[in-house]
Amino acid sequence: MVSTAHACDVGVSPALARCTNKFESRRIQTAHRRRAERTTSPSSEAKSVASGTASATGGMSWDFFVPVCVGDLVKTGGINQYVVQDVVSPKQLPSHLSKFKAALRSKGPLCVLEHFDTGYSVLQHCNSVELGVKEDTLESLIQVVSGLAASLPALLLSTSISAAERKEKLNAVKMSVYLLCKLTETLESDSCRQSIITAPGKGGKKGKAGGEGLLQWDSERERVLQALIQLLQLDIRSLWNLSLVEGRVYQLCDLLLLQTT
Repeated sequence: MVSTAHACDVGVSPALARCTNKFESRRIQTAHRRRAERTTSPSSEAKSVASGTASATGGMSWDFFVPVCVGDLVKTGGINQYVVQDVVSPKQLPSHLSKFKAALRSKGPLCVLEHFDTGYSVLQHCNSVELGVKEDTLESLIQVVSGLAASLPALLLSTSISAAERKEKLNAVKMSVYLLCKLTETLESDSCRQSIITAPGKGGKKGKAGGEGLLQWDSERERVLQALIQLLQLDIRSLWNLSLVEGRVYQLCDLLLLQTT
């Protein structure tokens, strides 16, 4: 477990440390189950990551900066700053999500570098897309973040990491954490609204919608938090220049942890 004092020493926020302590015991209990559920061996996973690296970056020259507002990502950015090029319409999102999931299976978590705009489009249309679309996107993003948490440790221990490799991994971390946090905030807000609608009335009866969705979201929320904790527990500071983690990354996670725990 990570104490609050130790968290301050390594740059982890107190909110993350508190949440880590809460979920650490559950993470240990599910470790064996998760290993059994993996469908790829470590060697084949490494090949998938390498394949994603070659196709996703193509001589990457841009940097992803976590925006203050969702809409900022479609505006003209600074020099070499990532800007969303394709906001997909709600009708086209299912087919684009299928491509995202196929890329995740074949290339590994670095596919988020290619398919970020699809996840971003879900955020832009969160009030109009079907729940199933948001659920599919959430599942893919959990797999991306979990995949990065599994593949990064070996890289972080390497003494020969190149600047290009560091940049692609850093962009993938920031992109996936941003999308997962923002989509989780949306689903958390939807869950709160549903809890109000389905709250027992004067007669003691629940609303028509029932409580099944809320129970399912409780389970999915825990999976989101576990994936983020596994990633942020790593010493990812080496991915940043001068080992100074971008403040917006921890602010984003802190806000989510405070809202959902």
